[in-house]
Amino acid sequence: MARAWQHPFLNVFRHFKVDEWKRSTKEGDVAPVTDKTLKCTVYRVRGSVSAGNYIQLPKTSTQSLGLTGRYLYVLFRPLPTKHFIIHLDVSTEDSQVIRVSFSNLFKEFKSTATWLQFPFIFEAGRSRKDLAGMIPAGTRWTCLQLDLHDILLVYLNRCYSHLKSIRLCANLLVRNLYTSDLCFDPAVTIAEARRAKLPVTPVPREMAFPVPKGERWHDHYIHIRFPSDSSEPFSEPVQKSCSLPEAVLPGHVPQLLPHPVAFSKQVQDSVSFKVQKLGPTASRWAPSAPRPLPEVTLSCECSVVSSVGGPSGHCQEPFPWVDKHAAGDSVHISAHKPAVEPAAPEHTTSQESFLPDPVLRLKGVIGFGGYSTKWALWTRDGAAVVYPCHAVIVILHVNTREQRLFLGHTDKVSALALDGSSLLLASAQARPASMLRLWDFQTGECLSLFQSPVLTISSLSFSDSGAQLCGIGKDRHGRTVLGPGQGGGAACSRMVVAWATDQVGRGGEAVILAKAHTDVDIQAFEVAFFDETRMASCGRGSVRLWRLRGGELRSCPVDLGEHHALEFTDLAFRQAQDGHTLYVCSRSGHILEIDHQHMAVRHAHRLLPMQTPGGPLPQKQTFSSGPGIAITSLSVSQAMCAVGSEDGYLRLWPLDFSSVLLEAEHEGPISSVLVSPNGLRVLSATSLGHLGFLDVHSQEYSVLVRSHAALVVALATDCSRGQLATVSQDHTVRIWDLATLQQLYDFTSREEAPCAIAFQADLILWLQ
Repeated sequence: MARAWQHPFLNVFRHFKVDEWKRSTKEGDVAPVTDKTLKCTVYRVRGSVSAGNYIQLPKTSTQSLGLTGRYLYVLFRPLPTKHFIIHLDVSTEDSQVIRVSFSNLFKEFKSTATWLQFPFIFEAGRSRKDLAGMIPAGTRWTCLQLDLHDILLVYLNRCYSHLKSIRLCANLLVRNLYTSDLCFDPAVTIAEARRAKLPVTPVPREMAFPVPKGERWHDHYIHIRFPSDSSEPFSEPVQKSCSLPEAVLPGHVPQLLPHPVAFSKQVQDSVSFKVQKLGPTASRWAPSAPRPLPEVTLSCECSVVSSVGGPSGHCQEPFPWVDKHAAGDSVHISAHKPAVEPAAPEHTTSQESFLPDPVLRLKGVIGFGGYSTKWALWTRDGAAVVYPCHAVIVILHVNTREQRLFLGHTDKVSALALDGSSLLLASAQARPASMLRLWDFQTGECLSLFQSPVLTISSLSFSDSGAQLCGIGKDRHGRTVLGPGQGGGAACSRMVVAWATDQVGRGGEAVILAKAHTDVDIQAFEVAFFDETRMASCGRGSVRLWRLRGGELRSCPVDLGEHHALEFTDLAFRQAQDGHTLYVCSRSGHILEIDHQHMAVRHAHRLLPMQTPGGPLPQKQTFSSGPGIAITSLSVSQAMCAVGSEDGYLRLWPLDFSSVLLEAEHEGPISSVLVSPNGLRVLSATSLGHLGFLDVHSQEYSVLVRSHAALVVALATDCSRGQLATVSQDHTVRIWDLATLQQLYDFTSREEAPCAIAFQADLILWLQ
């Protein structure tokens, strides 16, 4: 229930004083105009790019409307021959923010754990592949009634808490927004309801559309209730069936997919139309599995009211219910799920109401890698590892193998960063470009979602305190951008951006401190742990030291001398007795120790592969030539340096690089290495999607995650064994333990990639 001040309804525009733009914001072509139909002032939002022309409530993404009404009423009219988008950010009872979007840009219904996209269709007779498109001419003012409670429950199986924010994007006219716990019928006034004693809740006067005297509401306006089965109990349930073909409704009637929508629109008696249940709902009142709803044809020509229940007093089939209100020659038809409870069987003492099917919740994931396989982090205590798996961020406890999942991204995670206290986690996704999230690492709550000025973020780096975030990426002109907020690797970096994040945990938002462009290549970027105003970057033929001062980012190149042509791949700071040293590695096997204060190379080392027993004698090599170890990543502790290379080896070296202390061979090139904060474990990741760690004390290597290296095309489960089998385009068949999510076996098909798999008795069969 909403709080008392929101009863019986709330005028959103009036409460938040939209005309003053202090608690709301507008962007692009937004202007108040007078509408001839409504004879009042409305807001016109138009522009060629919907994302650049909008009205947003509240003003910033860190604020919340806090509207708890179950229904949201949007009084709007789409502009002809244009597209429009409506975004709603809805909070659940477990503090998860879900984005619900409606647009005629969408061609089909899509859903993720945090985003629901509903197509808004204007012609019922079009083929499914042509459903989305421009708004036709002659569109009318529409009352869009959204049941936020049922949208979350039906499609995501989550409990609605409150409406957090609203964004109305071009192109449309909007009169107002209202929230309420009451289900209003906009076509019925208070006087009409009292006079006819109708069992409906009439619309309040200030929400009503004007209707000329002697004419009907449905002749001028459209009412859409979504989901249609979320309304209150109707007085006259009707079940009809016939086999007439699908027909086009007269005029342009908008629809929302995938759910059938309740139209308060006049329909001619000679027209029949088909309503098909497309949403993920079904009725449930018995222990047996729910059946999908059958396709039902509704016809206005039928006038026989059939019985709702069978001989036993309850429905024989879970058909949609139809509500029919006749007023003269007009008919109001809505397809919806009955809100009444069916009669319980004789052997039971309680009734079980119609409920939506349980929607699957993500329990665990198999695999490692998002946009790349270089992001795997230790927590401060070294007990858990943080890594991406597509759009999911996984926190894996290395001893118990328990997983904790951060859900919110809608595309592959491109970068991760964790502050020195393991309190704040930053993540970026590949598409939509420039979207970053800041998370409370302890609770998993997303504290801030914001857009950066760069187009593609390839790396992130936190200061040790978590007060500043740095990163790299291309700007919106295709150049590479770098900034405190994006930390390490891009093909060619030409911009740097710095964010202050110290207020995010206190309800504030990330603020840009500085931006800078650079034309040098940057493959890695890191904020110094001893001074958050100092950073370092490296790339092809370049090592640069950065400093943030006075709202500006400036950099100076390090004098590399004879090493100026090397391709540097990674860097790391280390605290020493005589100051702080920067270590930089290259693909030629060189590791440079750089004095960051004097911006000069202090020592240079070159790592060469060991000679195999019985192998040919190595040729004479100079310091700057020869087949050195192609180092892709390094990490430094107080006692050793861990390096990963393209030959698949993780090697531990003393800080004088005199000889190898330990090495572990992997199945593919190493993409990332990281020493744990206590220096006892070394995390390694490969480009094939394998993740594990080397225990320095026991000298044992433990595999944490294995992955397919290409698209998974088929799977099969054996519940008796608790196993899962998968086949992939990487030519492998893998068997997994469903309890631990660990790989048990793998098989390789050298010739053709398998395309199907099945368990049969004690055999596993796959088809090539």
